[in-house]
Amino acid sequence: VIFSKRKNINFWLLADTAAPGLVLGQAIGRWANFFNREAFGDYTESLFALRYRADLVGYIPQPVYEKMFTVNGAQYIQVQPAFLYESVLCLVVFILLNILKKRKVFDGEIVLFYFIGYGIIRFFIEGIRTDQLMLFGTGIPVSQMLSAILVIAGSVLTVFMYKKAKAGANEVK
Repeated sequence: VIFSKRKNINFWLLADTAAPGLVLGQAIGRWANFFNREAFGDYTESLFALRYRADLVGYIPQPVYEKMFTVNGAQYIQVQPAFLYESVLCLVVFILLNILKKRKVFDGEIVLFYFIGYGIIRFFIEGIRTDQLMLFGTGIPVSQMLSAILVIAGSVLTVFMYKKAKAGANEVK
C-alpha cells in the first residue's frame, strides 16, 4: 500500500500483478515442510501416505506416535503429506488466476480470488495438520479462523467491487 501510494500506482492493479507469483511461491515453498519433515497431517493409510523415520522427525503428535511401527529395526510414522496437498492446490490456484487475468472485470479481482482460493486451501489443510496453534483453548485452530475470515472478506469485497464496476459500466452507456 505504501509503495503504491509513493509511486502513484493503483494498489489493486499492483496486487493483481503480484498475486499469481505469490501463490506460485507458496506452492514451491511448501516443499520445505517435506525436507524439514514438519507440518504434516495425521496418521493415514491413504494412497498418498508419507513415511518418515521417527528419529528424524522433530515433533510427533500423540495420535501419530501411538501408530508408529517398526521396519528392519527402525521406527516409522505414516502421515498425510499436507505440504503436497497444499502445493498442488496452490498450483491449481496459480493456473486459475492466470486464466482469470484475461477476463477480469475490475482491478483487484485477481488478488481477491487469490484470498478466497488460498483461504479455502488453508482452511482444508489446517483441518488435517497435527501441529496447530489453537485459539485461546477453544479447540479452533487460529489458521482456520484466519482462513475463514480471508474467504469471507475476499468474497464480500469481490461482490462489492463487481457491483461497483458494473454500475460504472452502466453509467458510461
